[in-house]
Amino acid sequence: ATSRATNPASCEPEAARQEWSLRVWCAKESLLKALGNGFAHGLGSVQLAGLHPAAGIVELSLSDSLASEHPDIQDNRIPVRTLRDDRWICSTAFVPRQGRYRLKELQ
Repeated sequence: ATSRATNPASCEPEAARQEWSLRVWCAKESLLKALGNGFAHGLGSVQLAGLHPAAGIVELSLSDSLASEHPDIQDNRIPVRTLRDDRWICSTAFVPRQGRYRLKELQ
């Protein structure tokens, strides 16, 4: 089973809190770019839905304003993969569209 949290502030120690706050920011940026919106709606247009530290996954959901532009995924919790490589954090978002992708439930 993968551990799950919903807030980077719940991570211990301080270094983990800082790392996961950055991972969330990177994940939001990746998802917004994958949707084709960029920062037009701001980082607040995607909400943190869950963290899976052991898997490096940040789950995000769309705010109401962004969901209205993407009704095919408005109710999904979208997993975004993050990775730390020494001093760098990177993330990749794959956006499911019209049922073409089946999201595997995270344990």
